[in-house]
Amino acid sequence: TKYLGRALQIDRPVAAKTGTTENWKDVYLAAYTPNLVATFWMGYDEPKMGSIQQGWRYSTVFLREVFLEAFQDLEIVEFEQPEGIVRVSVCNKSGLRPNESCQAAGTVISDYFIEGQVPVEICDMHQGMFYNRPPYIITDERWSRRGGPGRGPEDAKEMLPGDEFGDFAEQWGQTTSEISLFNAYVVQDGVTLQWQYEGTNPKSFELQRTAQGAAGETVNFELEGNTRQYSDTDLAENTIYTYTLAARLADGTLTEPATVYISTSVDAGGSIDTQQPGSGDIVVVPNVTGVFQAIAEMRISRAGLKVGIIEHQYSDTVPNGQVISQIPAPGSSIEKRREVKIVVSKGPETGSF
Repeated sequence: TKYLGRALQIDRPVAAKTGTTENWKDVYLAAYTPNLVATFWMGYDEPKMGSIQQGWRYSTVFLREVFLEAFQDLEIVEFEQPEGIVRVSVCNKSGLRPNESCQAAGTVISDYFIEGQVPVEICDMHQGMFYNRPPYIITDERWSRRGGPGRGPEDAKEMLPGDEFGDFAEQWGQTTSEISLFNAYVVQDGVTLQWQYEGTNPKSFELQRTAQGAAGETVNFELEGNTRQYSDTDLAENTIYTYTLAARLADGTLTEPATVYISTSVDAGGSIDTQQPGSGDIVVVPNVTGVFQAIAEMRISRAGLKVGIIEHQYSDTVPNGQVISQIPAPGSSIEKRREVKIVVSKGPETGSF
């Protein structure tokens, strides 16, 4: 990284990256210039001997001395940009092309892309002064040694509307095997829907909105197949809306629909009522077997459930870090905020020396 390159202090173009093993038993540093590559390791033969905290401080000092000696007879060479690589401006929140709101928020950066894979869509996270951040996980008691529970991403603070925007409410939807996330957010000018799709490439998405009560009208929307967010502004206050979302495949069939309920009711003070319908609703347990632990925890949380006990076992068939099994089973219907236990692979058990 740029910071590690500066830490090496060798006064020439250099790229570097550190790494550690579990519990900081080993420290690695790989660094290279246009005319030299070097790697460094420091660790313990026996894990019980100890750990190395902030190992990058030691690895950069050691490797710097090696570089200074080796570079005495080597000329300074700049990195050359390979053919087929282009540099464009993007929003550092969404990774998409910036809009005026991104410029105002100071989130525009320059990044490198393979030619032909440059993002063409415009950022959909910055809408005026509102930052429409994707859902995130709040830390729990498992993070007691790393800042404690109740913490979220720093940029999530930008989502919290001040007096100018009024209140904000979020509702988790009932998902399917293809649509693994379907959430609704009430904002000042309507409802924003976000979803994740993991099925076959869809031709389009069929979104349906139904108003409960006397009005009871149903409105259908056809969205492009690459859409993952939609803002609905033609809504009335004090109304409960039901949204259903299904993917239309190339053969014309529709997938099983996901559903979310959201209310635009306001209290006596004019604030949005955050006690949304469906609290305590039954949700479908997502399938997290065969995916890495971090992804499994994200899917469980996004389904409105909690990550329960995490066990680690050796496995000859499941790669290290991936989920072997889960309880309850995938597809089970349970109440929201219930715990899902997962067993994570430690890889094949190897004999000791």
